[in-house]
Amino acid sequence: MADRYGLSTATVKNHIRAVYHKLEINSKGELLALALQRRG
Repeated sequence: MADRYGLSTATVKNHIRAVYHKLEINSKGELLALALQRRG
């Protein structure tokens, strides 16, 4: 993803960390569970 958009890996990791913090989650599994829960 970083290469595709010309970003550093650290930048992508920082943005992902910020999104997880905002959503109050800690893992991809929790992200998936949240998405499925909100989906319906």
